[in-house]
Amino acid sequence: MLLVFSGCVSIPVTKEDSSANEQTVEDDSNAGELNYSNESILEIEFSIPKTKLKTRELISGEYSFKNVSKEYYFVMICEKEGFSAKEFCVSGTIYPKVTSTNEIQAFEISETSHSFRGLLPFFISAGNYSLELQVFEAEEINRLTNNQEFISNLSSSEKKEILTKLKPVKTVKKTITVTGETIDECSLDEDCIQECENCESGKYSCYSNARVCIECFLIFDCKEGFECREMKCVEE
Repeated sequence: MLLVFSGCVSIPVTKEDSSANEQTVEDDSNAGELNYSNESILEIEFSIPKTKLKTRELISGEYSFKNVSKEYYFVMICEKEGFSAKEFCVSGTIYPKVTSTNEIQAFEISETSHSFRGLLPFFISAGNYSLELQVFEAEEINRLTNNQEFISNLSSSEKKEILTKLKPVKTVKKTITVTGETIDECSLDEDCIQECENCESGKYSCYSNARVCIECFLIFDCKEGFECREMKCVEE
């Protein structure tokens, strides 16, 4: 079981000392496949097939762990070029003898308030974004917390304070370039004024999870003869 709060890289973590074994891989190619043949105790796959997107274009990609040894802890650090903030947009425990896969999601850092919004289906403003996956040995974290507190129960700031004292055993970083117009935020359907010829309501509606205006979320949001595909009403 993987606990998560919220192209393809295969990376081993060997049994050597973590401080001597730290490795960073940065891959911005569309295919992005790197393979390591060393005997491993933890395998990581981090795949983003398309790294050049437009606003409102759904992001695709995934990361997975195959763990046959000890317990690890991971964080996904989200950044946007021009902003100093580094947000832990996803984090969780990697348990031994577990294989798990998780989908990549978009995020936004506000240009006015520098506030962070995660779990978005697409990027809502242009810029260069990065997602950095870092993996730590759980026993090192337990040593710093004296085994008195599960790191998953800590706040983001408390996690940062602990993890900045440690070196990750592995780091993989991906960058995504986004172009296009900024998408306005919304709270209610009434906030969306853009017309939609194929929408049942005749205009965009507010996708409350992301607070952005979209054509559709369900098939019923589209007129007869159209279906909702990637949040757009298209002909069946």
